[in-house]
Amino acid sequence: MDDQMAIAYKESFEMENNIVPNNFKQAMKLPDKSKWKTAIFEELDSLENNKVFEVIKKIDLKDKTLVGNTWVLTKKFEENGNLKRYKARCVAQGFKQKEGIDYQETFSPTGRLTTLRYLFALAAHLNEEVRQADFVTAYLNAKLEEDEIVYMSIPEGFKEF
Repeated sequence: MDDQMAIAYKESFEMENNIVPNNFKQAMKLPDKSKWKTAIFEELDSLENNKVFEVIKKIDLKDKTLVGNTWVLTKKFEENGNLKRYKARCVAQGFKQKEGIDYQETFSPTGRLTTLRYLFALAAHLNEEVRQADFVTAYLNAKLEEDEIVYMSIPEGFKEF
């Protein structure tokens, strides 16, 4: 095999093994579906352990807005490029909610780049060490002013687990 064919084969192999599905159905058709199932199970288990949801019957919803959801699937890699883990997140499709009924305002609690720069500069000035942490799950504990409940349909694949 000449060098060009070896490079093409390597690129093809890497592309094939870095496939990230767009949804649950695609994930269940891949050869590594057991790893995606494990990632999804870990997310559902985490949601249950943190008492994020309670399963109710649709009939109890009455005039409530039922929000859909989707699985966001990704692969996490180490600095050297080796696959670290499969990650799945169940994400509510909040765009179906109605302003003034289901919520009053929206915001995303994220860090600002200027804040990080300040903290790094302060750490450098004080000769302190800065460390990074990657949390598997993180939940906000803010109380909602509205109904305090977001009604979401059961995630795809939920019944399989």
